[in-house]
Amino acid sequence: MSCLVFLPRDRYTTAVRLRVQEILRTALDGASVDYSAMVGESALARLHVVVRGRRGESLPDVDAATLERRIAAAVRSWDEDLEEEALRVLGSDRAKLLLDRLATGIPEAYKTDVPATDAVDDLRRVLELAESGDGFAVQLRDDHDPAAGDWRLRVYRTGRRSSCPMCCLSCSTWAWRWSTSIRTSSPARSRSGSTTSA
Repeated sequence: MSCLVFLPRDRYTTAVRLRVQEILRTALDGASVDYSAMVGESALARLHVVVRGRRGESLPDVDAATLERRIAAAVRSWDEDLEEEALRVLGSDRAKLLLDRLATGIPEAYKTDVPATDAVDDLRRVLELAESGDGFAVQLRDDHDPAAGDWRLRVYRTGRRSSCPMCCLSCSTWAWRWSTSIRTSSPARSRSGSTTSA
C-alpha cells in the first residue's frame, strides 16, 4: 500500500515521521514500512510511506476519515494540543491567562514526558500557586488504575530557581514537577487528588 502524506514543512520531524509510519503500519496491518521524504522550498513536506502487507493476507478495511484524523493529530504540536485542552478545560479567558503567563517557560523535557492534556492541570495548579502567593504544593493522585495501587506524587514550586536531585525537571519561572510511582497495599486508605500547600 502506497500512502502520500502532506504536512506543513515546519512540522516535519523524525518523531512525526515515525508516528505517521506507525499509524499507517498498524491501520494496514503491515509487516514492514519504507519511506521517502521531500522537504524543499514548498510550504508542504511530502512523506511517501509504503506499507508492505503480510504475505498471503489481504489488506484490512480502513476508514480513511478516521485514519486521516489520527495522522493529523500525530502531526500537531504539543503547544497546539496544550492550547486546545486549556480552552476546553478552562474557557477562553482563563486559558489565555494561563498560556500567556506560563506557556513560554515550559521545558522541552517536560513536553516529552507529560501529555498536553495532563499538563493543563499542572499549569493550572502552578498559576493558582502564583496568584495565591503560596510557593509550594504537593499532590498525591492515583493517575491510572486506583485498584492497582499506583500513585503519583507531584511537587509544585514557584518563585526562585529550585532543584531536587530526584526531580525529573526544574525551571525558574513556573515550577517543577516530580512524578513517581508509589505502590500501596491498600489504596483505599488515601484520598485521590489531595493537595497540600505550604
